[in-house]
Amino acid sequence: MVKTLVFFDARGGALASLAASILRSRGVETRAESSGPIVERPEIATVLAEIGVTSVVAPIQRSGARPEHELHIELGGSRPAPVDVSLYEGPDTTNFGSTELERLAKARISRDRIERWVDRGAQPA
Repeated sequence: MVKTLVFFDARGGALASLAASILRSRGVETRAESSGPIVERPEIATVLAEIGVTSVVAPIQRSGARPEHELHIELGGSRPAPVDVSLYEGPDTTNFGSTELERLAKARISRDRIERWVDRGAQPA
């Protein structure tokens, strides 16, 4: 049986959504989950669109047991992850103005790291 890749993060699902969207665009069955409330991060759709990925995998809140046919991969958490990714976690604005550039920069770095991980064979940690 083919396993479904389930990307998980505990910070609203944005990292999981980023990874799942990239892999789904390459034909892999994926899902994105979070243990906490789902938080929309507009920079995810922006950086995916930059590489031609227009279908963003919306994260869902994790519930219940993990089915045997799923491979769960945690991102941005306390456990070792197969790829080092993170998003900007600071305020929306500072004394210098909007932090949109910082948000986009961190999302682009994570996107590029996920793409390189996929290109190398996307093995779990």
